[in-house]
Amino acid sequence: AAIEQVTGLRIPPQMANGVAERILEKGVAFDDSSRLLWPENAESQRQVEHVEQMPVLHEFVLDRHHDFLSFLQGLLQIDPEKRLSPERALRHPFLHKECLTEVDRDE
Repeated sequence: AAIEQVTGLRIPPQMANGVAERILEKGVAFDDSSRLLWPENAESQRQVEHVEQMPVLHEFVLDRHHDFLSFLQGLLQIDPEKRLSPERALRHPFLHKECLTEVDRDE
């Protein structure tokens, strides 16, 4: 639930269908369309509140840092087929530009 909250992405059906038994034993459950049953299966209201208070990544990173956000989103992509490989990550524009802007230096 936390990774879905932070990334704003859903766990892909192919991953939901292949969840290990040890994870399912902890109370993680999916509906018939492979969607995470949350918050219905949360252990407590406190747990639900904790996850709901987590910032969504794109709301947490300032607009002027769009390359950084793109880099993080690529690394945190839930679907392994869409996630940045190490090679692609090393070629990402964020790693090939001056990271500090004039605005950042003045702060």
